[in-house]
Amino acid sequence: MPSGTRESRITASGESPHNESGIQAVGIRRAYLVMHGAEHARFSAAVEPHLDRRRVAGLFEDVKQIALAETDAWPIGDAADVYALLRRLAQRFAFQLLFGEGEPARIWRFGEMLADYHHANWVRAAMLARFHLPFTPYRQVLRQAEALMAFILEGMAARRGCPVDRDVRAALAAVPSGGAEPGGDAGGCPRDAARATAAHVAGFALASFETTSTTLTWALALLASHPAIAAALADEVAELGPLAAVDDPEVLAGLPLLNAVLNETMRLITPVPVLGFKTLRDGEITGFDLRENTTVMISPHLTHRDAGLYPAPDRFRPDRWTTVRPNTYEYLPFSGGPRRCPGFQFAKTNLRVALCAIMARYRLALPAGGRIDRAYAVITVPRNRVMLRLLPAGGRNEPPPAQGGSFFALFSRDQDAASRTPVAIRRMAGS
Repeated sequence: MPSGTRESRITASGESPHNESGIQAVGIRRAYLVMHGAEHARFSAAVEPHLDRRRVAGLFEDVKQIALAETDAWPIGDAADVYALLRRLAQRFAFQLLFGEGEPARIWRFGEMLADYHHANWVRAAMLARFHLPFTPYRQVLRQAEALMAFILEGMAARRGCPVDRDVRAALAAVPSGGAEPGGDAGGCPRDAARATAAHVAGFALASFETTSTTLTWALALLASHPAIAAALADEVAELGPLAAVDDPEVLAGLPLLNAVLNETMRLITPVPVLGFKTLRDGEITGFDLRENTTVMISPHLTHRDAGLYPAPDRFRPDRWTTVRPNTYEYLPFSGGPRRCPGFQFAKTNLRVALCAIMARYRLALPAGGRIDRAYAVITVPRNRVMLRLLPAGGRNEPPPAQGGSFFALFSRDQDAASRTPVAIRRMAGS
């Protein structure tokens, strides 16, 4: 189910659904991305200036430095959990550059608290037995939420009185929620409004790194499963020269195979496979009468596997992007229309820079006998670790060994990729 209807452990008012002892907690359910009306307009006005094309382009050098510093420290030779490495990278992108957090310890703590709370919401025992009793999974969810609330409020207090153009944290802290008047906690809002704003911060912060880290994880796993495509991408990146010398984000935006690999990854394994909406009034869509407050669900996952739009939809074929030209509602990795993800420019820049940095330094290989499993928690996430071998760039790519896990059920390995990829690259480059 979509985040707007599923994740209802804690409300943005700061209390649990059963009003347990006034526990102060965070609710991603009421977060910025699922608001509407005047409240959504207030938060959009605060956040979107930090995410527009010009602002994101100004972060390009910082994104490069973070990507190079993080990937240069990765282990070479042995199998490593790339999901953990990429979460760390994406958290630095988001919390250092958007939220203005300069202390590494706080970056890692915030990221882990968000991820742990989010994933705890999807533990079956907590979903089915919502009892606020000692030692129960649901009680653990509430405790995690309480700690997360305190951490966010502390960070917001540090931005009290700061200019709103400093960073996203300062901008959100300055937004009164629910028509509140200034004069209370964090950012000039009363205590209840501060907790509501903190809920929006939680949802926005989670979205700012988790989709990036999972997309990069799936991209690396797909490339390791398709060594011919990985070798071709490594060649394209090598021809670019040192990433540190690239001073224009449009250079990476112009690399055909780099962008095709990312597009194809998000088509095949859509970050958010199901989106849910509520109708605000009675209406009609494609001949169906809908009453007010009806849940309408769409599935980018299914749209992206429509053979009429994407031939051989279960194959990882980046070269398809030489010919397909989907419209806004045929390709939906960031949703579409007025509710499109506001951070899509930031995400695309991070994805391009990170993948370029990785492919310049490493050759990817699947370890023998491993497995990769996936789970659904609003986002398609790895269920456990994703172990890949990170070998020095430039060596020979070996055929991938047999592996198990539900990740491999999402696609069929393409036996024609080795012969088709070089031709497709030339066609992408227009040569």
